[in-house]
Formats: sequence, C-alpha cells, structure tokens
Amino acid sequence: MHISEALDHWLLALETEGRRPATLETYRWHWVPFIRWLETQDLRALDDLTPFVIRRWLSEYRSDHAPASVRSTFNSIQAFVNWAKREGILHTDPLKNVKPPKTDAPAKKALSAGEVRALLAALRGSRSATGLRNLALVAVILDTGARVSELCAVRLPDLVGDTIVLKRTKNGRPRLAFLGRRSEQALGRYLTHARPHLHPHDDLLFVSTDGEILTRHAVHNVLKRLSAHLGFKVTAHLLRHTWATMMARSGVTANALAALAGWSEIEMAQRYVHLTAEDLRRVHSEARPLDGLP
Repeated sequence: MHISEALDHWLLALETEGRRPATLETYRWHWVPFIRWLETQDLRALDDLTPFVIRRWLSEYRSDHAPASVRSTFNSIQAFVNWAKREGILHTDPLKNVKPPKTDAPAKKALSAGEVRALLAALRGSRSATGLRNLALVAVILDTGARVSELCAVRLPDLVGDTIVLKRTKNGRPRLAFLGRRSEQALGRYLTHARPHLHPHDDLLFVSTDGEILTRHAVHNVLKRLSAHLGFKVTAHLLRHTWATMMARSGVTANALAALAGWSEIEMAQRYVHLTAEDLRRVHSEARPLDGLP
C-alpha cells in the first residue's frame, strides 16, 4: 500500500472516531512535507518507512524548523505508525529504537499589565456591534483562560449567571469557566447592545458580522489588526498565557490552574505560566523557609 493511501485511510478513521477537525488538519499539515520528501527519495510504499528514513527526514527537517515543530512532527508520525500497526498494514516498526527528538519547553510569554490595559483601552474605543463583541471576547479569555475554539462553540443556554459551561473542549470533557465582574459586564453589554444588531441565525453566543458562527480564523484576523494598531503582538494563545500567569501570580495552585484551564497534566501549567524573577523573589520572601524556623 502506498504511504499516501494509508495516510488517507488513517485520517478517515480518525474522523469517524470523532477527532476534532483541528487535530486532523494538524496531522495533515505535518505529513505533507514528509510525503513530498519521501517522493523525492522515490519512497512511496508503506514498507519503505524504516528507522533510517525517518531519522534522516527528522534531521533535515530540524535544519530549518524549531525543536518543538520537529517534536510535533515526530508525534504525528508516531500516531500514524501506531494506527498502521494496529490495522495490520505495517509489517515492521519503523520507529523501533528511534528516540523522540528532544525539545526545550520554554515558558510562554505573557502580556504585561500595561499591555493588557492598552489592549482593553483600544477595544473600548469602538462602540460598534463588532467592537463590543471583540471587547467581550477578549475580556472573557483574559478572565477565564478559555480557548477561542471553546468560546466559539458556546451557546446562550451555556451561559448561566457568571459561569460559562464549555462543552466543546480539547479533551472532550466539559468544564466550567467563571467570569469576573469586568468580563461579565463586557459580555452583558455585548448581549444587550451588540449581538441583536449582528442578526444571529441561532443561539451561538459569539457570532460574526453576518450572524453566523464566529470562527477561529476570524478572531485571528481581529487580533492581527489589533496588534498592528497597538504595536505589539496579540494572539489568542498569548491571551491564554497571560491569564495563566495572572492566575499564578494571584496564588492559584498548579492543580487548580490545570483544572480551570482544561489541562490533563500539571506540567502544562508550568509551560504556560510566565513568572518573572521579581515574582519568584516575592514568593520566596513571603515563605522564607529558613527564616521561619523558631
């Protein structure tokens, strides 16, 4: 069987299992350059995959890609190989003795307090329906840490007082997101003064200018334009990192942070939180383990 044919079968199997479209797109995105490279080596059959071939590909891929990207690509290859072995269409293990590429996990950058204030001030400058929507969306992310994909799927019945029930989560398990006073006010103004003017076609909480679902791509474009206006980069992931950092600075434990963010591992909290030396110095000065001895 050709590798490209087996890859199509794999993606179809994942789709029937209910895997998220974003996950399928990521796998496909990782495999496209690998398939092209294999074809330049005249390697098209599934059994042409060997440890030597995969190591050589990863080595070449590493030359112009970040370590994290190389590791993600390896993970996609591993997921496909495991499936092909289970299906009985791969007769050897091309990953045998192939160690996963090492990658550092640097702390994610977070917006400073000044940048957050500048961002919110820029959003408050627009009183249009989309302006009020954008302010509400950013305020909710900064207050709850919810992913854009999760918020785009929220429906009006999922909003209960100051709580949002996130149902379409990354791990498939619903969780609660809690609003603060400011984010609740911003969301209330959007619902009262903006959403009706966008002529929503159904009960989705956040809608586009034509009343349809607000997509991640549309949010990306909104933040891209904001970034150009502000002079510093703002992305949905960066807003989520900022939320995690602010939560950690306020004393939230790693366990609680992981639960609120929807992370299955505490290590994810450590990757997303960006604490400065001054933050750590303050934590230590408040604890002073040796000084606290009687």
